[in-house]
Amino acid sequence: ESIVAIGVGVAQEAVSWAIVAGSVLGLILSSALWWAYFDVSALLGEHALTNEPAETRARLARNAYSYAHLPLVLGIVLVAFGLEKVLEYVSDSSEHSLTDPLPVVALAALVGGAVIYLLGHVLFKWLTVHNLSVVRLAAAGVLLAAIPLIVGLPALIQLGVVTLIVTCAVVVESVVFAESRRKVRAELAKH
Repeated sequence: ESIVAIGVGVAQEAVSWAIVAGSVLGLILSSALWWAYFDVSALLGEHALTNEPAETRARLARNAYSYAHLPLVLGIVLVAFGLEKVLEYVSDSSEHSLTDPLPVVALAALVGGAVIYLLGHVLFKWLTVHNLSVVRLAAAGVLLAAIPLIVGLPALIQLGVVTLIVTCAVVVESVVFAESRRKVRAELAKH
């Protein structure tokens, strides 16, 4: 949905450096959100569900794949709305200038969507493998702390900051936990 939002708002506009920059940042953010789930979290969740005793498997499935996935879906929808608004702001020079910040609702959707998505991952990993994802918790906290710092900045910079924070969290996890992630992928991808 985030990727669709990137193209929706600018399909009729002439290509400019701001549209390209906003689109690239949106694609990077969408990719980081995708990577956060599908690199190893999805494999770990599937493995945990498969190995859960039959008498508690339905409860784990309900909790992890319904309750914990709800914030993931909500986060994606909110981020998509925020991305659409950023691209609207950078593409429509008759209504907005490149120095205009996002309105409060759009900024709250962009930042809040990323925070909700990351916290949904924390909940999902806790429910499935009883692992507290400190990096994702920290990234959510940094995003929240960044709001007062970016509230008046241009929309493109606001998107850049959100993209940078989420991408850095994914990169930190990928580097710090590279060996354990490699083992998980190798072991669980066979199943």
